Amino acid sequence: MPVHKEGLDTLTHKLQDVSRRARELQGQQPALGDLFPPGFMQKHSEFSDIEAMLKAAGLPVKSTEELKAIPSDQLNTFVARSTKFQSWDAMQETAIREWALGKLGLK
Repeated sequence: MPVHKEGLDTLTHKLQDVSRRARELQGQQPALGDLFPPGFMQKHSEFSDIEAMLKAAGLPVKSTEELKAIPSDQLNTFVARSTKFQSWDAMQETAIREWALGKLGLK
């Protein structure tokens, strides 16, 4: 099967773009609303946004730093009961993966 130069050029440009975007992501700390956008929350939970979920959990935090200070076990039961995830860690991992794929242009 012959390889077409145009196809290789397109693939090369796409890989270069993903590489550039990955470098730009290094060290970034996404805002809470960016990591858990309304679409993510509506898809995976009964809440319209992350703020509504945290408020319902009795944890009205406004930043990623405040959220990191809360012990994971404090959120695990609430997350397992009110989202499609079994734990807070699983929810965060999925959110980070989806955020990164979007930033890389792969979603």
